[in-house]
Amino acid sequence: NVHGWLWSDMPNQSDHVINAANEFGGRGLGWISTNNMNPDGGGGSVSYGLSLNQSGQLSGTAWSEFGGWVSFNPTGPYPAGVNTAAVSARVNPACWANPGTTTCPVVGWARFLAGGSASSGGWDGWISLKGDLAGSPYNGYTVTYNKSTKQFSGDAWGDWVAGWINF
Repeated sequence: NVHGWLWSDMPNQSDHVINAANEFGGRGLGWISTNNMNPDGGGGSVSYGLSLNQSGQLSGTAWSEFGGWVSFNPTGPYPAGVNTAAVSARVNPACWANPGTTTCPVVGWARFLAGGSASSGGWDGWISLKGDLAGSPYNGYTVTYNKSTKQFSGDAWGDWVAGWINF
């Protein structure tokens, strides 16, 4: 089981200020709990959690007070993205299987389940765990998993609603 928190915010961390100079204002979803056992994990009395299995596959759900449930093994079809694998979230299989590597990229997609619904306002909810935002200063983002420390780090991209999600 994965324990801990993720943080969703815009690149300039100014999600509370909306003005002509801040096109990112008003976005970002705040804290995301990866397990109901976290202190103040949210989700009510629902038991939930994110899991990493022995083959490097992520599954299960996380909870965001402002974005709702996040699935780490959503059903496809998955969006196309530059340097993003069209699969559900997983540690890169070649790296995972190589005993000589310690830090591995996490590839694929997770999804806010509220995205793509009739009331989502066109937001699809997809979160890319590795990719490029071509033509922006945010190229080459990735979430990584350290096999020695068993910790995730780095950033995923959740489009203009969730923004950057820091692991």
